[in-house]
Amino acid sequence: MTDDKQKLSEELEQLKKDYAKTKSKLNSTSQLKEQTYRKLRSITDKIKSRNLKVNELKKERDELTKEVREVKKVRDEFNKQVKETSGKQREMQEKKREMLGQLKVQKDPIALKKEIENLETTIETEVMSFPKEQSIKKHIKELKAQLKSLEGMSDAWKEMKGSGKDFTEMRKKAEEAHLKVQECAQKSQEKHEVINRTFNELKELRKEEKPLAEEYLKQKAEFEESKKSTEEMDKRIKEIKDILGIQEKVNMKAQVKEKQKEVSEKIKKGKKLSTEDILAFQA
Repeated sequence: MTDDKQKLSEELEQLKKDYAKTKSKLNSTSQLKEQTYRKLRSITDKIKSRNLKVNELKKERDELTKEVREVKKVRDEFNKQVKETSGKQREMQEKKREMLGQLKVQKDPIALKKEIENLETTIETEVMSFPKEQSIKKHIKELKAQLKSLEGMSDAWKEMKGSGKDFTEMRKKAEEAHLKVQECAQKSQEKHEVINRTFNELKELRKEEKPLAEEYLKQKAEFEESKKSTEEMDKRIKEIKDILGIQEKVNMKAQVKEKQKEVSEKIKKGKKLSTEDILAFQA
């Protein structure tokens, strides 16, 4: 074996050993890289999910905030009407007291009618003495006289009654609007609190993401480096094998040619040929 061939053979053996180590490192780094990537991808997906959640919550919160402003306007308008109606109500009550005072009547027409009906029912349905019946009839007569004195004021009574109804209705609407404001404001606050909690989650996830991303990039660089080394060694191994293979063929041809020369000399001298000689000569 020539010195060059010997050197190539030694280089080939060393390359095979180095190749096995580098290949093992490549596989190990690849596995670590994939594990880190899966962890990183999991955190990245969580971050993406929470960002979408925050955007949706902000949209819902802003819509609720807008609704609060609109309902407040409605509530304030109702409160204004309640205040106005309340003032009108007080005026009507004062007017009522003045009217009843002028007529020396303590009850309004509705109360008088009700009392008259009750007394008439009592006379019709109960057994009583004649003096008592006469007393009740007298009282009914007096009530009817009071009622008649109030007949000219029917429009005023209707106005008073309508004023009280308007006040009750306006106050009810104002209260309903106020409850709606509170409800929307509470929902808006709840959305805001969820947004804050989600922001805190994002903050923690990004803390986890940073070292994993750095680790992944480091492992990826190591993988690429090992891959490059493996490919270079693989290429060199093939080159040496090719060189050694060609030299082996040249050496074989030279050996065959030398053997053929020896066989030719034996034939010229009439020496006996061995099976090996015959095969070499045929080759």
